[in-house]
Amino acid sequence: MVKVVLFDLDGTLVPIEVETFLKGYTKAIGIKIAHLMDPKTFIKHLLDATNKMIENKNAETTNEQVFWKYFSGKISVPENIIVPVLDEFYKKDFPLLGSTIDTNRRGAVLVKKLKENGFRLVLATNPLFPKEAVIERMRWAFLDPADFELITTYENMHFCKPHPEYYQEILEYLDEDPAYCMMVGNDVEEDMVAGKLGMKTFLLNHLVIDRGSGIPYEYSGDFNKLSQVLGVK
Repeated sequence: MVKVVLFDLDGTLVPIEVETFLKGYTKAIGIKIAHLMDPKTFIKHLLDATNKMIENKNAETTNEQVFWKYFSGKISVPENIIVPVLDEFYKKDFPLLGSTIDTNRRGAVLVKKLKENGFRLVLATNPLFPKEAVIERMRWAFLDPADFELITTYENMHFCKPHPEYYQEILEYLDEDPAYCMMVGNDVEEDMVAGKLGMKTFLLNHLVIDRGSGIPYEYSGDFNKLSQVLGVK
């Protein structure tokens, strides 16, 4: 019996092509900091710092700490100058990226039904972004943050997908048996890897990302099929 449902965000609850979104994101943030440093250099260090978070397996450091330890050592702009600019970007500029997304409420409707039926919910998005950017992307999908017991961000997590440790950290936070959990996502390598810990897995068959790893999953289909699997009408 499933008690906890973990949802990926990008490509799952928010119907966006990740690569297309990242191109728009890096272009916009590059424009924002252009008065401080060369945008291409900034983007290179930003992506390198992001990879450092993904590679990290030190449980003593949050993803945010890993990011800034590397990033601040690479850029010439002091943190006390660049941080306010980035904060303003996420408040004013980042939301504009959602205007080009063809969003729908299918995922949000199911999330509400699950909440009403007593399921515990986790927004298990890869924790590479600050909380403000995650909450904003949730708005694009008409999601209510209050419906989720945990929203993974770079501030509160110590591991990233596709490491099983990311899912283990969620289980420890919830104090839940993986046998009662289901991970729902569109990325075989990043989302279905939760099955290695004993979670049930559901591959959403829209915007599927499959790098050929052969990682197995128990179920596949659309939101209607997911509703049937979870016994929610």
